[in-house]
Amino acid sequence: MTIRGTSYTVYRAVDTLSNGIVSAVWAGILGFIAAGTMIIPGISGSMVLLVLGYYNSVMSHLKGAIVAALTLSFASLFRHMLVLVPFGIGIILGLLIVSKAVKWLLDKHPAPTYYAIIGLMLASPFAIFMKSSLLNETFLSSMHWYTVVIGFACLALGFFTAIKLSK
Repeated sequence: MTIRGTSYTVYRAVDTLSNGIVSAVWAGILGFIAAGTMIIPGISGSMVLLVLGYYNSVMSHLKGAIVAALTLSFASLFRHMLVLVPFGIGIILGLLIVSKAVKWLLDKHPAPTYYAIIGLMLASPFAIFMKSSLLNETFLSSMHWYTVVIGFACLALGFFTAIKLSK
């Protein structure tokens, strides 16, 4: 697709989670991972699904289930639920198990746990930038110097505000 002389690549969502027992188990594992990562501050379950390459598939099943429910297409709704129900079970299990594990780690080994969480928080933006198209030549060439300055100023302001509010 080209808009005003700039070329953009449009990706079609690929359904990598089809029907079947393997996809159902994999959807449960993905739900567990996505929910487990949401327990840790600074890491998004959506970002993890995006990095793993399953975000579009899960979202297409969610959208398909909503459309099927609104149009009363029960066969299509059942097909989408074969992925979404195990995903939801994985989310519930991930929230319960990972929250208990993080609580146990914070009780037994607080310093290494905090270091690990800080390391994951510092590394998570790099995963987003490496997987996304934000670092392509079109984006970098359209970035202005004042955008970078404003970004760093907001970062510094947020940092100092957090320090002042924590006292």
